[in-house]
Amino acid sequence: MKNVKTYLLLLFLAGCGDLEVDISPSDPLVVVEGWLIDVDTIQRVRLTHSQLFSDSETINTIKDATIKVRTGNTFYDFTYVVDGWYHSNEKFKAKTRSFYQIQIALNSGDTIVSDPEFIRLAPTIDSLNFDFYERESPDNPNVIDVIYYPIATIKDDSTQENFYRWKVYRNDTLFNNPEDLVLISDRFFNGNTTTFANEFTQFEFYYDDKITLELLQITELGYKYLRNIKSQTTTLGTESSVTPAPVYGNLSYLNSDQTVLGYWGITSFNRRSLKISE
Repeated sequence: MKNVKTYLLLLFLAGCGDLEVDISPSDPLVVVEGWLIDVDTIQRVRLTHSQLFSDSETINTIKDATIKVRTGNTFYDFTYVVDGWYHSNEKFKAKTRSFYQIQIALNSGDTIVSDPEFIRLAPTIDSLNFDFYERESPDNPNVIDVIYYPIATIKDDSTQENFYRWKVYRNDTLFNNPEDLVLISDRFFNGNTTTFANEFTQFEFYYDDKITLELLQITELGYKYLRNIKSQTTTLGTESSVTPAPVYGNLSYLNSDQTVLGYWGITSFNRRSLKISE
């Protein structure tokens, strides 16, 4: 299973109760990556094959699929562009309180579909501030570094169970290591105005940096999928390493019990930025 776990790490760095399954070198699995967002833009989906640990890090892409996204009786077509990525033929956005499903017809004649996903509106980031702490410089013990980190406030919707993902950017560059994945359930603060600070102390900012936070509303299944991805990738080589296993998402074959890796989801998001200055 080393091949699957290593691929998941590559997948995370590129983009996202498990059953352990043996996978032979002759049976690569289809991997789907993509999130439909509530912004009027060209939407993207990536198709690749899983690969062995001993293979190079060049991703084995799928170039000849037919992809459609469906909502009600409306279909949006996608066309292959490069490096496994398919782009929608027109700009469109996911509309809140609507169901969406992806349909992928492979050259083999097989069809992969996602479970229909329902998008809810992400709450506004009501406030964005920062705090700091001091530490001895790792390069010079006579120098004290001042490290800043974000503090954000949102008002959670009490009428539903909510699942959030935070993305953190420094000067427009995303913190994109597996341990940087911040996932939140509103189980303990449902309906309250909530301040997030401890979740962001790992992100290091310096004076004059720009902080940008994105708050993404995701489904419970998307939350569980990303949480499993994080647990699989952040414990590589540690004593508490999670037993290697495929991380199943929300995709399946129409007429086959073959496994599909990856996840295709819907997300609504809000963004807010702040520059660190006096």
